[in-house]
Amino acid sequence: IIRSIWACLWACGAYITLDAAHAILSVFFVTALRTDDPQHWPPLFGSLSKAYTIRHFWGRFWHRTSVRPFMNFGELISRRLLCFAPDSEADKLCLVFTVFILSGIAHAAAAWRLGDK
Repeated sequence: IIRSIWACLWACGAYITLDAAHAILSVFFVTALRTDDPQHWPPLFGSLSKAYTIRHFWGRFWHRTSVRPFMNFGELISRRLLCFAPDSEADKLCLVFTVFILSGIAHAAAAWRLGDK
C-alpha cells in the first residue's frame, strides 16, 4: 500500500512540476520574447479524462510528454537523413523505431542516474 501511495505522490509531484515549468516557459516565449505563437505550446500532457486505466494513463496521458520531442528527432532522421517520403511505410516505421529507441535511452539514463543496475 505504501508503494502505491508513494507512486501516486511521485506522479502528482512530477505532473505539477513539469506542467508548471511548461506554463511558465510558454508564457515567457509567447508574451515576453514573442518568438512563438500560442499554438506552438500545446498542453504538455494528454487529457486526464482519458487516464481511466493504467494503460490509458501511460499511453494517452503521461507518454505524450516524450513522444513529441522524440518525433522531431525521428522526422530529422527519416525525412532529412534517409529521405523517406512523409507518411510512407518506411517513414512511419522509422519514426516509431526512433521514438522507441530514444525513449529506451532516456529511461535507461534515468534508471542509471537513480542507481539501478
